[in-house]
Amino acid sequence: AFSTVVHRPSRITELQCSECSGIVTSCWYFVHPKSQATAVLLPNNGHAACRRKLRTMNHFRVVDGSPYKLDSPNNIDYCMHDILRHVCAPCGGLNICTHGKPKWNCKTCRLKMKR
Repeated sequence: AFSTVVHRPSRITELQCSECSGIVTSCWYFVHPKSQATAVLLPNNGHAACRRKLRTMNHFRVVDGSPYKLDSPNNIDYCMHDILRHVCAPCGGLNICTHGKPKWNCKTCRLKMKR
């Protein structure tokens, strides 16, 4: 379980498939650890029925335009420093280079990534 994810059954948000326009509801929310801003969680894998039928990824959109976040662990897993775990140097984040920076922000490592 992620500390940034909360279940709010009294706050139901409608999500609509971008392909078939089918409606599902969600009452799962991401709460940012610093700002406390909330966003409804959308399934990262999209609409399962359309994915099986069409063999393509079809994401949902929030019907009322509320803020949203995909439910991928890289988007919602924050460490004790209130930083995304995969980019937290003290926690040994996977996207931290040997120079202690996010790989895409390190001049040396960024050049290696482009090759």
